[in-house]
Amino acid sequence: MPKYTLKDPKTCRIFLSSPFRGMEPERKEWMSKYVPELDHLCRSHGVALVVIDMRWGITEEATENAQTVNICLREIDRSDVFIGIYAQRYGWHGEKDKDLQRNIDNASKHYSWLESERHQSVTALEYLHGHLNKPGDLPACFAFRSKEYDEAKKKALIKSKDPKEAAKYVSESNEAAIALERVKTRVVGTRDKCLAVIEDYKTPSEGVTKIFEVVKKYIETELLAATHELSQRDLQISQHDAFMSHHSLNYVSDGRNETMLKSTLSGTNKKLLVGGPSGSGKSSLLSHWISNLQINQSNKAFYIYHFVGCGDDSMVISGVLKRLSLELDHYLDPNQLKGMTMEDLLTSKKETEDIKDLMRKFMAKLEELSKKKRVVLVVDAIELIENESKTAKLLYWWPSTFPPNVSVIVSCASENGDVIQELKDRHYDVFELQPFDKKHRMELCMQTLQKHGKGLKDSQVQKIVSCPQSRVPIFLKTLLMELCVFGEFRKLDSKIDSLLKAKSAKELFEQLLMRLEEDFAEDKKQGNIVEKVLCCICLSNQGLSEQELMSILNIPSHIWSPLYFAVRKFIVEKEGLLQLGVDELEAAVTDRYLKNSKIRTKYLGILIKYFDSLQKAYPKSINVLHPITKRPTDELPALYRLCNDKQGLINTLINLTTFGRMFLLNEYELLSLWRWVGCSGDEIAELYIQAIDKKVEEAGKNMEIVILSFLDAVSFLMEMGHFQSGLHSVLNKRLVFLETSCPTLPEETKSRILNKVKQKLSMMYTNMGKFKEAEKLQTQVLECRKSFVDSQPQGVTKEVLVDLGTSYHGLAILHTKLGNKEQALENFNKALNIHKQCGSRLEIADSLHNIGVLLMEKQSFQQALSYCLESLAIYEEEYFGHLPPAIGVMTGNIAVCYRHLGKLDEAEKMYIKAREIAVNALGNLHPNVAHALINHGTHCLNSGNFEDAAKLFQDAWAIHQKCNDSPDNPLVYKIKEKLALALLKMKQTKDALAVFDEVFKIVTERNLIEDAFIPLYTLVVKELMEQKQYQRALDITTALLQSSKKQEFDFLHLDMISNNIKVDQALLKQFSLEEGLKLWPESFTLLKQLAESHLIPKEETQKLLEQLDKSYDHISIKDGVYENAMAWCQNAGKREALLQICKHAVKKCPDNTTFLRHLTQMLHEDKEYEDALPYATKLAEKSADQPEILLIAGEICARTKNYQQAQTYFQTIIDNFTDQTVLVEQAYSGLRIVSSFVQNQS
Repeated sequence: MPKYTLKDPKTCRIFLSSPFRGMEPERKEWMSKYVPELDHLCRSHGVALVVIDMRWGITEEATENAQTVNICLREIDRSDVFIGIYAQRYGWHGEKDKDLQRNIDNASKHYSWLESERHQSVTALEYLHGHLNKPGDLPACFAFRSKEYDEAKKKALIKSKDPKEAAKYVSESNEAAIALERVKTRVVGTRDKCLAVIEDYKTPSEGVTKIFEVVKKYIETELLAATHELSQRDLQISQHDAFMSHHSLNYVSDGRNETMLKSTLSGTNKKLLVGGPSGSGKSSLLSHWISNLQINQSNKAFYIYHFVGCGDDSMVISGVLKRLSLELDHYLDPNQLKGMTMEDLLTSKKETEDIKDLMRKFMAKLEELSKKKRVVLVVDAIELIENESKTAKLLYWWPSTFPPNVSVIVSCASENGDVIQELKDRHYDVFELQPFDKKHRMELCMQTLQKHGKGLKDSQVQKIVSCPQSRVPIFLKTLLMELCVFGEFRKLDSKIDSLLKAKSAKELFEQLLMRLEEDFAEDKKQGNIVEKVLCCICLSNQGLSEQELMSILNIPSHIWSPLYFAVRKFIVEKEGLLQLGVDELEAAVTDRYLKNSKIRTKYLGILIKYFDSLQKAYPKSINVLHPITKRPTDELPALYRLCNDKQGLINTLINLTTFGRMFLLNEYELLSLWRWVGCSGDEIAELYIQAIDKKVEEAGKNMEIVILSFLDAVSFLMEMGHFQSGLHSVLNKRLVFLETSCPTLPEETKSRILNKVKQKLSMMYTNMGKFKEAEKLQTQVLECRKSFVDSQPQGVTKEVLVDLGTSYHGLAILHTKLGNKEQALENFNKALNIHKQCGSRLEIADSLHNIGVLLMEKQSFQQALSYCLESLAIYEEEYFGHLPPAIGVMTGNIAVCYRHLGKLDEAEKMYIKAREIAVNALGNLHPNVAHALINHGTHCLNSGNFEDAAKLFQDAWAIHQKCNDSPDNPLVYKIKEKLALALLKMKQTKDALAVFDEVFKIVTERNLIEDAFIPLYTLVVKELMEQKQYQRALDITTALLQSSKKQEFDFLHLDMISNNIKVDQALLKQFSLEEGLKLWPESFTLLKQLAESHLIPKEETQKLLEQLDKSYDHISIKDGVYENAMAWCQNAGKREALLQICKHAVKKCPDNTTFLRHLTQMLHEDKEYEDALPYATKLAEKSADQPEILLIAGEICARTKNYQQAQTYFQTIIDNFTDQTVLVEQAYSGLRIVSSFVQNQS
């Protein structure tokens, strides 16, 4: 046979010819089982597949216009492969059939040979045009069904009294049978010019299967042969181009979308996010737009595109970056990759999997290419590119900024709000796709049907697009695809009605499931193969490979392949694992099958059994990264959790190989699983210790390092989970193992490990508040390490120095807890210098962080912020793209700095971020999360948001309770301190005092008052005194006074309490107000209480004056000390004391007019005019602008016979204050009196 090529390089068209009646089973099986596989084959080579079955591809309008034959023959002209299937019926024929002859009349204008073939059936005419007129011109495959099959079907249908159906399996007439036999004879005679001639196949399934095998082989080896030599880049781009070609055919434009995309190429902001619900047409829009640009504007820009889910590794971060880089390489140097296969590239250039490095290379290439010409970068469905772990930041791998000459367009389903918000934060413009109107829905229908060689009546299309569900693109597209695989033309209306009964896409997928069940129901041994496969995929954690599915369910390949390709459009493949790619399909599978608990349990059990068998096949030697360990580790824990089998999960987690792999690759998920199980830290530790002991027994000798490594991993798990007592057990186990079971371990190595274990124990004791035990171990380890360093004159290794720095760091943390801030700072700096010398970046960041925390405690928040930000920069660089708990803690401390610096908005954002990081990494139930909640709650408390603060503190307390945190942990009671304060501020006094009583009990029993949150205690005492609960107030006040945290208010409260209940005199003497004023001589509060409650009532004026003088030297209000004392005396009615204070104040402050005025007025009132005279004249001199002062001074001068001075004061009032009528009249009166006295004297 001659060598053929595709008529359209991007499309493979297959024409299926058969009579209208009697061949429905073949056409149905062909379309539903085998066309999907051929479609996948073509797409993988960048070619679209179109299968034409004109038995329902001719519309009513075409029939009425007599265009059936014309359309059929023209479609054959466009086709690359011809398939003919015949049974006993000859098909539509008859020289006297007016409709048929009218069809031939119309077609003969283009195909003149028809004039001599008017007696033939339409199917025979297709055979003639597709093959018999020119055998070998078009690749053709023929199949003829056995007469025995048709006879059996006819007899069965007649027996069941269905003669109409039985007629499908009988020839129309003897003449028709003879004509059909002539066609068959001619075909068989050209066997050597055919792909195959299959005679007398026994069943429709057998015939279609044989046709498929022939056609697939031919397409693969001949029509698609040119693609076999494609390079890696060409293979990948062909997959994306095929995806693009397929989706662009489904696109219907209304102009708005393209306008928005076009503006991205010319606007100032060159980053655009295309949003919309799943299935809303984002992929179709981008496919159509890129295709048009490539045709019309290929010289204006480089177009680089990536459709997620299309091709191998297209959903994996490293795969995406590598493919985009490969595209950049192609445009930078087209010859660079020419002729290189995938294997060549992999062997010649082993590219790193490090994401940071891949990003750097990608950006460097993008920068270089953008200097040549504009680059348009398009990524479709960016939300489907999965992060590797819980701690990974959203889109950390995707650059935040791009070179100036680069336009970026990404699409994301609107259901993924977190990804959309991240892109908005990166200043992407957002364009949300709008639902199609009826007109565009109709266009989509026509395009889809035309692409598949189908046609519907206008009334049928109207029915489809008029239903409300068709506004949802995924619904409409799925409905159309179901119609395209439907093989019975006469039942189309009922099929459409059935599909439209679905009120949602989920219900439509349920119909698809029923159809698939029917299509694949012939093998009774397999049972419901559709249910089995889709349930297993749905329940799996990361998806299942084809081989796994076939092994798990015992599916032979000849059954698996058709099913796989039937559902391929709704499945995504990630690193060889199949996952359901459509949410609505997953919901349909869940509703149809998995809501039944028995079915769900059955398939979970099947999956668990399979992966457990793989786990049991682990090599005896522990190799946690052996390939066989991957899939059980990925699947078993999640499966046990799904079926709520905690014991099964425990058994999996304590398998040391599985544990080791999870610990290395996903330690936070490991912790999350243990949290779900609900075991205590002690129980977890004991389980692992038993597993390790068992492994030691099995393995025998030479396992020391391995066992120590596992114990180290378990201790790290205990630390992550904040399981303090469990950590203690594991560390002690390590110590015992080192001392008793490691005889072959070098002493230097053993010493280093022992010191590491002891330091961990010390840190644990520090966190538990057991400071003496902690200090003893820290000092011991530090001295040992210093001694070793000093004993090495030739210098020591980096690891040894890092250990020494870690010792200083641990000692610094201990001093911080003890309140020895200067010693802590000294040791942190020693650690920092050593780590800088070693270049240990994470240790440098830890030291900077802790110095920052120490500075926060010293209230140096600006300096603390600088240290914390420097530490954060290192953390983010070292943990590139990930947010481990250390960054969460750091973020929380930065928030504290911002709060104290008055940057409240920044603080709020950081508090929320700190909590999110902790939750993502460690789950909700972890002390780190509680710590983040406490910090945020404190911020709310200080901001006056007491309700939110209380809620945050309550959540933090609940976490510590559920974590079974040690009651010795100071943080535990501190949460309750702040909760009580928030409740007090909310006026929920009863609840607040109840919480406080719990706190105070812990504080007094454990002597923790030195670390108490004093503002709370002060408020509680005030509240108790208001409620007249003086004894409770006295207990708290006494505790505060006897601590180093005592404050002036404590002295005040003790005095106030003693006025209401009896208080021990020794206590009162020790903490009297006078003693308080010695400590706080500037305290106005204590002075006032002492004066008003004691000295003034007791008329101890001299003591009062002495205290006032002492306070005068320290209190900022200075003269106000005496002024307030005068007011206190006046309020108490102690006039003599008031007069003495006035005289003392004038003497102390001779220029104070207030004191002069008070004293002058009091002496005037007492008629002590001689005593008042010097004060009055001095006051008048300083207050010449106050007529009332001058009037008093004038009177005092007159009464002391200083008439001339009196006249001067009165005359000044008369001359200068004419508007003061009353005072002027009084001045006139005084002047007259004085004048009369002067006259009398003369």
